[in-house]
Amino acid sequence: MSDSKRIALALYSIVAAATSGGALATAGTGSSRTILSVGFNPDNVVLLSGVLGVVVSVVLGWVVSRGLGEAWRRGVISVVAAFGAGLLSLAAVMVDMFLPQLVVFGYVIVLLAVAAATARLARKAGGEHVPGV
Repeated sequence: MSDSKRIALALYSIVAAATSGGALATAGTGSSRTILSVGFNPDNVVLLSGVLGVVVSVVLGWVVSRGLGEAWRRGVISVVAAFGAGLLSLAAVMVDMFLPQLVVFGYVIVLLAVAAATARLARKAGGEHVPGV
């Protein structure tokens, strides 16, 4: 695999994993207002969705970057993706504090679209056949 394909695979893997984890954390943050309106305490939901978002980004970073082969590179990709997911979930908390709830769910949709597009590009950069591309 050429260096440019390795770099593309690494970057696409990081973005796909970080946005997937960030989308999960953002969905939990966005649902906190709904849970609060029902009368329950949403603190645990926000914390749990943030932790699950980071875990999902680590796992997806490892899986999506499987074309690289070396375990240490895949590990670095997973750690950077986890950091990115944490930053995206922090951004979701800020968006939730200052903007309407509809914007938060729009943010989730944008994150999921970016995650799907970059995961597809990562598969293509990794040499796997992607139908329709």
